[in-house]
Amino acid sequence: MATRKMWLRDFLPNSSPFNKARLMTFGYNSTLLDKKSNDRIRDWADDLLRQVGYLRSSSQEEDRPIIFICHSLGGLVAREAMIRLNTQGGKFQKIKLENCGLLFLSTPHSGSQLADWNELLVNLSELAVGVRSHAIVDQLRSYNSSFVDSEEAFAAMKVLPPFHCFCEGEKTMVVGKNRTIVTQASAGFHGRTADKILNTDHHNICKFDTKFGGYMPVLDQLKKIRTSLLGRGVDQTAATDPSQDVQA
Repeated sequence: MATRKMWLRDFLPNSSPFNKARLMTFGYNSTLLDKKSNDRIRDWADDLLRQVGYLRSSSQEEDRPIIFICHSLGGLVAREAMIRLNTQGGKFQKIKLENCGLLFLSTPHSGSQLADWNELLVNLSELAVGVRSHAIVDQLRSYNSSFVDSEEAFAAMKVLPPFHCFCEGEKTMVVGKNRTIVTQASAGFHGRTADKILNTDHHNICKFDTKFGGYMPVLDQLKKIRTSLLGRGVDQTAATDPSQDVQA
C-alpha cells in the first residue's frame, strides 16, 4: 500500500524558500478541556504562544518570521493568539506580532449569526472522531457571542499580520448527506474574500497528495506572506537568513 503524502513533511521542506524552514505542529492541549473556563479560545491561544516560545531559545530565533497555517477552528485560535500578542505581548516575549503571518484553510471567521454557528457546530460534531474531538466542539458552543468583539479587536491591532484565506471548493459528506461546512462568505475575513481550492472538501483542504492542484496556490500565498514579513524591516540577521518558522 502506498504511503500517504503529508505535504508539510514531504513537499514544503523541498519547496524554495521553505527548504530551511523549521516546521512545527500544534494540537489542542487536552488538559485545557478539563478547566472550568468560559474562554476556551483564549486558553488555547495562550498555550499556542507559550509552546512556540519554548522552542525559541536565542535572540536570532525570536526575530524569525513565523507563519501560522490554520485549518478550520484552529484559525480562530491563531487569530486570538495575534490579539493576545497585541494586548499581552509582555507575556510572550519570544514572539513579535510584526513577525507573524497567517494562512487560513476553511476557518469560519464570519459565523456571527447564531443559527449559522449552531449549524456549523452540529456539522463539525458529526465529522469529529473520538471523544476529544467532540469535547473541543462542545467547548466552542459559547464562542459565538464573542465573534464580533474578536473581529473588532483584530482590526484594531497596532500591526496587522499579513494573511490569506482559502475555503473548500466542494461539499463534505456528513452522516450520509453532502453539506457545505464553511461557506466562502464565512471563510473570508477583514473585507477579503476567501479563494476556493477546487476539488477539496472540509476534510482534505489541508491535505495534498501531490505538488500539483491545491498545494500550488497554498505555496504561492505562503511565499507572499513570507515576502511581506521580510519587507517589514525585521531584524536584518533574520531577513538575510532564509530560516523561518512555520506553525501548523
